[in-house]
Amino acid sequence: MILLALAFLTGLSACGTNQAQEAEQQKLWDEMMVVHDEVMPKMSDINALSKQMEAATADTALTDELRDATRKALYDLQAADKVMWDWMYGLQQLPDLRNGKKHEDIMQYLQDEIGKITEVKNAMLGSIEAAEALKKQLPQNASETNAQ
Repeated sequence: MILLALAFLTGLSACGTNQAQEAEQQKLWDEMMVVHDEVMPKMSDINALSKQMEAATADTALTDELRDATRKALYDLQAADKVMWDWMYGLQQLPDLRNGKKHEDIMQYLQDEIGKITEVKNAMLGSIEAAEALKKQLPQNASETNAQ
């Protein structure tokens, strides 16, 4: 009888631990997704600016310096787009993580992913900011020709 009660209490304790661990995991997951959700809508800005930078590189009136700057801006925009897609496709979902990993490993994975999505955010926002600034230096029609 004592062994049965002890086994029952141990089971209750483990259940409480799992719930607390899952709550910790969910908190980190949610923190990570806040960053993702903040920058995901910026993908349309990246696409629009990429088209504008691509059109500007074809403008024969641009100086070599401005053409090089538009190529760099286009490269940076495309790179930021790619790292976001790579991050999203590589992200393991929380239920899948819980099936095969220990709590500590899940927490480390989520911490690492928060760092990665923060780097993605910085790349996206930085490339958008640089392209927007460059766009102001371009002749009016350079970033609009063929960008529609």
